[in-house]
Amino acid sequence: MGKTTDELFAEATEADYETVAPVVLAASDTEEEFQFRIDEHLRTIAIPEKGVVAGVEGDLNVNIARFTMVRYYHGRDLSKLNIRINYRNANGQVNYYTVSDATASGDSIIFSWEFAADVTQYKGNVQFVVYLFSATNAVLKQRFFTTLGTLEVLEGLEVDSSIPVSEQTDILLHLKKDLSAYAEEVKKSLPADYTAMTEQVNSLKEDIDSYNSYNIISRVEKYNTTMNAIKFIWDSNLSCTITGTSTNESYVNLINSKNMIPEYLQLGKPYKVIMNSENVYFRVYNWVNDKNNLLFETNGIDSFVLPLDSTGVLIRLFVKSGVTINETVSPIFYNALSNADLENEINFIKPDFSDKKIVFYGDSITALGNDFHSGSWQEIVKKYFGLKNVLSVGIGGTGFKWTDSRKYTYPSQTSGASLPLKATAGADGEYCDFCSWLRIVRTVPKDSDIVFVMGGTNDINIGTGSNQMSADNTTDKDWINSSLYTGGDYDVSKLTGGILSTIMKLRKRCPNALIILCTPLGGRGQTQGQNELNQDRTFGQDTFDIANEIIKQSRYMSTMCIDLYANCGITPYNRGTYIKDSVHPNETNGTKAIARYIIQEFRKIILLH
Repeated sequence: MGKTTDELFAEATEADYETVAPVVLAASDTEEEFQFRIDEHLRTIAIPEKGVVAGVEGDLNVNIARFTMVRYYHGRDLSKLNIRINYRNANGQVNYYTVSDATASGDSIIFSWEFAADVTQYKGNVQFVVYLFSATNAVLKQRFFTTLGTLEVLEGLEVDSSIPVSEQTDILLHLKKDLSAYAEEVKKSLPADYTAMTEQVNSLKEDIDSYNSYNIISRVEKYNTTMNAIKFIWDSNLSCTITGTSTNESYVNLINSKNMIPEYLQLGKPYKVIMNSENVYFRVYNWVNDKNNLLFETNGIDSFVLPLDSTGVLIRLFVKSGVTINETVSPIFYNALSNADLENEINFIKPDFSDKKIVFYGDSITALGNDFHSGSWQEIVKKYFGLKNVLSVGIGGTGFKWTDSRKYTYPSQTSGASLPLKATAGADGEYCDFCSWLRIVRTVPKDSDIVFVMGGTNDINIGTGSNQMSADNTTDKDWINSSLYTGGDYDVSKLTGGILSTIMKLRKRCPNALIILCTPLGGRGQTQGQNELNQDRTFGQDTFDIANEIIKQSRYMSTMCIDLYANCGITPYNRGTYIKDSVHPNETNGTKAIARYIIQEFRKIILLH
């Protein structure tokens, strides 16, 4: 609720400054043109010793008070501020006068106050303060008040009729006047041709759908239906009441466009969904020619991206089989973030860890960006967060599992300055799989704050493929001979053991670092530039199996994991759009998709730690 005029006046006077007696000027100190002088230090208003009369009861716009004050106060130029006179007439009514004639002359400011009808409406004393202020976008930046001054209104000889209400000036009329003046200034900037302006406004309204946030549910055709004993009934408020006990899976479609993307949706753009339901799920499928694929499902708050190879989209509200439900849901499907969400995102999106030492550790998908060239996913992440101390130490062909067949020569520096590493033949090199203690020591600094491990793609072709975990493995001789060795390792010839050993050794190397694992991209095929519906399974595992094992063992070791496989938008069904060969992401779409999801997850993880 807004403040009353009495409250506003009190706030501008007694609430801020103590009322003191005005300083009285001797007659010899006065000049005809100035009735009032303001002492900027004491904040007092000097009044001539004979006083100043505001007028006679009933006067209207015939008397003017003139003021002078020092221009500079503690190095600040007060002439740049707005000036108002806040006053209370003899009847206790409050108002203000906006000074319009203030001028700066040397070290002085000169201005005047023309007395309106309400100043002299009643005989007695009129109290006032001089108020200087500046504001930006309606937010006060500077305020300067004087103490209270007093004027006298003399009794009139003939006051048998009051001033008509229509002619009285009060605070509301003042505000109206100020707003009208502002409106006139705005009008000067508008097109002279208001027909053209109207056309512009209508065009803008059409554009709002593209650039402003709105609920896409309002755009889709909603219909009532019953499926497998579940009723879906919509109301005018975009809410759907769902009742019954499902005899099988039940749903109502919101969008089902097999061969076309609706004009209000865009491929590659993130969309936010809010459900907040117990039993009703928001499901999104994309059509790729004649096949639909489940992309996304939530009954809470989440977001999704339509893959670039989508030829159509299917969206529905879904109830699982065997569920008894009596629930009204109001699904929200944003085409963009709302203003409130944007504010939260801005405050949330970029945690400051630019001074942290971060290492990207992985296979060739990491190695291709060791130099942080502009198209690499590492450079996108680095630039986004403003990282200053970051290394990329990927080595092509490596994985979590141990192999004796692939070796590399490491640089002598541990900083990674001479990366990417150069491969050598056979015994001339050194072991370089993720779990190799020598690789970790040579490429990961002890004082690393974050070590990000992306891999698993090559584990399809390494080792036996069996997921077994065992202790006291002696394959990694460098680890056994390390001063940090306390006995034991995992069976690094197996995928599970390789994952566990990698996490354990990184923690030994960087005891204060946050270790983050990342699952591989969906699919690994053999045909360049094509979708790979049948993944490579050389040892009975594909990237789906490996991704699940990385997630599982990360949880076992209480280690953060980013599920790139499931969530970055690259799948076995659309790899041709994102992958330049059978394995590596292209820079048109692939590295961007990887970077986008890593950024999203990084910001969450870093804020939590």
